[in-house]
Amino acid sequence: MDKSGLISQWGQAAESGSLLTAKHDPNNLTIAWQKFRSVLSYDLSSSLVTFIKSGEYSINHYHDSHYPKGSGYFEATPNPDSTFYIPGSGVESGSITPTQALERLILVYGQNQSWHTYAETSSFISGAISSGRLTLSGSY
Repeated sequence: MDKSGLISQWGQAAESGSLLTAKHDPNNLTIAWQKFRSVLSYDLSSSLVTFIKSGEYSINHYHDSHYPKGSGYFEATPNPDSTFYIPGSGVESGSITPTQALERLILVYGQNQSWHTYAETSSFISGAISSGRLTLSGSY
């Protein structure tokens, strides 16, 4: 699939409200989850449809060895001249307080959740590449 196909699928998921799940929605910070989670910033979550449809980002597509039958792990990085910024936060298990800055937007497709998005750190991605978990499949 090419970038325009991904933008189309992600745009449809964003418009339907399924791209941002409750777990990663900053409007649900009052709920303590049992495991670590990431939440998008309020700014990004409120402009997610606009960001996705803008195409003002590059995409790295990785094969994820933890999900060998999956469609992959997609990292979206805003273009240098983009008006968008991708902040997110990490929230520890049982907490409602964000404690860790996350600067990457990840999009994955799951059989149960379809396309969904969350925030991650570039250092996690680098580590996953170094360990062999993630292998670059393509860039758009």
